[in-house]
Amino acid sequence: MSCAIGELKSIDYGSILVIVYSAFSKGVVNGIWHQIDAIQLVRFALFDAAPLGTVIPILTFASRQLGFSRAEEITIVSADRRKASPAACR
Repeated sequence: MSCAIGELKSIDYGSILVIVYSAFSKGVVNGIWHQIDAIQLVRFALFDAAPLGTVIPILTFASRQLGFSRAEEITIVSADRRKASPAACR
């Protein structure tokens, strides 16, 4: 069984792009930019950034303490699934 990872990746990214574009377009049509002021947008950005600013250093510290290699540390911190993709296509 062959697996065309490049084609699957393009379809996957294309699907995500269509979903995000649709959601953004619906927000624009519904006037979302007239309902949200700059302070709310900054609060939202900080609310999203806070968990990342907490979790990434914790994962980095834990992976180093557990003795993982540099490549494994990067995979752990970024939750990178690229390494698993070729193995799934056997």
